Amino acid sequence: MSMYEIEPNFLPSECLDVVRVEPNFLPSECLDACLTLSYKLAIVCVTFQVFIVCLVGQVLEQKSEDIYNEFCQINWHDFPINEQKFFAFCLQMAQRNYGIRAGGMYNINMMMFLQIVKLGVTYCAIIQTVMK
Repeated sequence: MSMYEIEPNFLPSECLDVVRVEPNFLPSECLDACLTLSYKLAIVCVTFQVFIVCLVGQVLEQKSEDIYNEFCQINWHDFPINEQKFFAFCLQMAQRNYGIRAGGMYNINMMMFLQIVKLGVTYCAIIQTVMK
């Protein structure tokens, strides 16, 4: 017998009875509760992940707006000419709105998160109405 082969009578029959799992191991009520709990947990996890991405997008937008506001508060006319030209370039770059975008079209921020949540609640209400 080679080193990787297992003997046919490796476990006594009493141990095999303990290891054997019956097909109806869990009652259907418990199985339904477990499935419902797993669905709810999945929804909470997905919602939290979307929330984190939208929060980061909101923070990026807010910080880029803060940078522009700070540039506007500077007395740039007191700078030397070469620094005024550089400041004008920096001000032009700060005027752009930076943030996370989906497909280059949609801003990912807290407003988008609220729209996603509202849409999800609407779909759940429609499905619940249709199922009754």
